[in-house]
Amino acid sequence: MINPLLLIILVIGLTSSAFSQAYTIIDKTAAIQLTNGWENNAVSVARPLVHVSESADGMAALTILKEIYSDVEINTLGDYTSLKIELLGDSYPDFNPTVPKMGEINGLRAAFFDSSATVETPDGTMFKANFSLMTVKGKNHFYLLIGLMREGAPPIARNELIEMYKSFKETG
Repeated sequence: MINPLLLIILVIGLTSSAFSQAYTIIDKTAAIQLTNGWENNAVSVARPLVHVSESADGMAALTILKEIYSDVEINTLGDYTSLKIELLGDSYPDFNPTVPKMGEINGLRAAFFDSSATVETPDGTMFKANFSLMTVKGKNHFYLLIGLMREGAPPIARNELIEMYKSFKETG
């Protein structure tokens, strides 16, 4: 007969190891922990993009943009967030974000907001998408995390993006 306490410890150990993941290095200064089923797409990365990943079902994607303070000529997270909202509004006329919620992610100032917009693919296909976005002020860089979910994506897609956002950290 198996000791019940030993069984509980074994189940907890197996469960936590099934959900734990190593961090994905974005570049020399940042990392994020991808949810199971999300894959990197290194081919799509080109400056200033530093990370692109997609969910296994293709219904959601995450893109991370990294910019040096002097390149954007802005010093505060609030100003950076406003600038990104303005630029996204210029790119997507029906982009109408929620009021950013200011907070902190792993010791870094961050702002989180949602929106939806009509998106056009490179081949001209139009589709409705929901966005979950986060701006972060790092030691020497601003980051914009863009989570895009196609209309009809399962509700868990947004939750997965939020969990990945919570894992974002600077490493250098």
